[in-house]
Formats: sequence, C-alpha cells, structure tokens
Amino acid sequence: TRQVQGFLGLCGRLSPDPALQWALWGGFQHASLGGQGLLDANRYLATLEVPLAGCKARGGGEIERRRYPIEPALDGRYRGVLASLGCPTRGGQLFLTARHGTDRPEGIRAGGEQTRSDLGATLQLPIFGKGRLDMSLNLSRQRDQRAYSVLLGDIPRRIKRNGIALEYVHEIRPGQEWLMRTEAWAQSSNIDLFRLRNNTLLAGLRQRF
Repeated sequence: TRQVQGFLGLCGRLSPDPALQWALWGGFQHASLGGQGLLDANRYLATLEVPLAGCKARGGGEIERRRYPIEPALDGRYRGVLASLGCPTRGGQLFLTARHGTDRPEGIRAGGEQTRSDLGATLQLPIFGKGRLDMSLNLSRQRDQRAYSVLLGDIPRRIKRNGIALEYVHEIRPGQEWLMRTEAWAQSSNIDLFRLRNNTLLAGLRQRF
C-alpha cells in the first residue's frame, strides 16, 4: 500500500492577550494499491490554544471528507469538535485528546449516519540522544443511526475499539526520521461480523517538507 500525506497550517496570536493562539490547518491523504486508488481524504481544522496551569489546552472544530474510489457507498463527511491538553512531564510530554462528531454518508450507506467519539493519551519521552519513544492508548466508540442490515439482525451497529501503540522515532537529519512502530487493537460489536483484532509491526522513513 502506498500512502501520501500533506498538511499546511497557519497560526497567530490574538491581541490584546498574546497567550491566546489560533491555528488553521488543512491536509490531505491518498492511499493506493497497485495503482488503484483506495482512499482520498481532506481534513480541515480550526483551533484556539490557551495556557492552563503549566499546560496548553486546545479546543476547536474539524471537517473531513473521505472518498473511496472502489467503494463509493462508504464516502462520507465528518463534522465534529475536538479538545486536547499537552503537559510537560519529567523530560517528556503528555498529550490527552478527545473528539466527538457525526459522519454523514454522501450516498446510501448501510447504517446511515454515524456518531463517533474518541479518547486518546500519548506519552512522549526522549531516548538515545536524537530518539523519541511514543506510547499511546486510544479508545473509540461508534454508533449507526439506522439498522445496518436485515441479514445481520436488523439493528443499529455499535462498535468499540481499544488500541495501544509503541513507536520509536530517530532523527537522521532535520526533517527526516527513521521510525519503527508496533500496535495492537481489538474491536467489539453487537454484530459478530465486526468483531476484529489486529497486530501490526512496521518500519520506515518519514520525510517532512
């Protein structure tokens, strides 16, 4: 699978209080396999950051549009709110995040509109000079508005996903990083078809422009 991502951001400070900082972000993601497009996504965020007891708190809204060229029935638009808190720890950083929103299909999609909620925690620690170790925990909940399928009980689908990840990043030169990542997640659902487990190990080179 080939993936290409890009982001562009603008930020500034609000007067008369220079501690308040605003930011606007836009990004895209493209995934393909053997020349066949799998996913095209565009995401836009607007946030406001404020200092809070030695930490940085951020809140705002986001919009995302996703297209699946080989499965157009999955196309959708997500709108939601987000909040995060970043705090220094002993030599590292702790980040807490929360998202909640609604994913509306652009066509006829099984289950119809979806409500999504996500919670995450990441601890970043410097290690081995230019290296960094990231430890993450993520919890996700999803609920369909309508029954998913008559063949699968004719009930709205509910999904719970819990995941953990460990990533080591080492800076080769400014803007270029070598990384190794392992992650595992388990997904439960009131519909047996969507009960899944996954374990992944990957290594690669990340270039920032």
